[in-house]
Amino acid sequence: MAQVLLEVEQKEASTGTLEQALAYIERHVHEPIVIQEVVRHVQVPAHQLAALFKKHFGQAPKQYIRKRQQQLAETYLLQPHYRIKNVAAALNFDNEFYFSNAFKKWTGVTPSQFVKNSINNMSEKHIGNENHFQYNENQLAQANRFEGRENEFMIQNMMHKIKLPLLLSLLLLLAACGNDTKKESSIPPKEEATTRVVVDDAGREVEIPAKPERIITDWHLGQILAVGVTPLMGTIYNPGFLAQHYTDEEILEFSDASTSFEKIIELKPDLIVTWNAEEVENYEKIAPTIVFDSATYTTPQEEILAMGQFLGREEEAQAFAEDFETRVAAAKEKIRKAVPEG
Repeated sequence: MAQVLLEVEQKEASTGTLEQALAYIERHVHEPIVIQEVVRHVQVPAHQLAALFKKHFGQAPKQYIRKRQQQLAETYLLQPHYRIKNVAAALNFDNEFYFSNAFKKWTGVTPSQFVKNSINNMSEKHIGNENHFQYNENQLAQANRFEGRENEFMIQNMMHKIKLPLLLSLLLLLAACGNDTKKESSIPPKEEATTRVVVDDAGREVEIPAKPERIITDWHLGQILAVGVTPLMGTIYNPGFLAQHYTDEEILEFSDASTSFEKIIELKPDLIVTWNAEEVENYEKIAPTIVFDSATYTTPQEEILAMGQFLGREEEAQAFAEDFETRVAAAKEKIRKAVPEG
């Protein structure tokens, strides 16, 4: 009898411990949760807590927390009034870049792709609807506006491709006519190329302006500022760190790309620099787009030199890299003097 009572008490204690742990997790699910904090809260050894979660959920506490945050993120992303950056902030991520990376690790897709897939799945379930997609009125109006802008830019790009060779031909013809009165041995000055082809960090060949001026980036603000260019729009993820290099009027905040296309179109960029290869197709409807991947480079100097090459600012990038090395050397010397040997 005593043994039975003991087992009942242990079971009740385990149930109480699990309930406390779950309640704590739900209260702090919007924050980075450290397992040790849960352990301290329920006052049981870590291995005992892990055994409880394994028994009831078939997974460790850390996996359970990650799953709950994933479920919460998916719920938020499907709300029409939430942007990706809002969801990232709600789940206490520093910015949408880190949230997007985490979400892709959880689900295998980016937040924007998850939303797109969800809309597609919804449209398949409601195929009888004449619009096929279950937009509300605001979303439908926005989609129609974007589609109109998209067609307009496709036509403009097509006309640009037709006009540019024609214009160059006319200029060459006029130059040839003017040279008829000159000596046959005279050599016309060499014209500088207005565009060039680069291979971006995704391995794509992209024709971009030889020296782009109107640049938009969804992440690489610091690298672009370092080579002497102030973008029209950028992700101002740490204004305190970079504020000395620009004013608020110079750079517009880059918000969630899915709702920023109209703003991007209005700015008429000549180059877009993105971290997200999955958004390239959308961005290229507006302007030439390159993928810049910081993980490709091993040092900050390499990263800045690469950005300089992409933007036609090799000299500025080289000057920054040399100054950076000088500052690093000075910092090392300062540390060496302050910290004893060994």
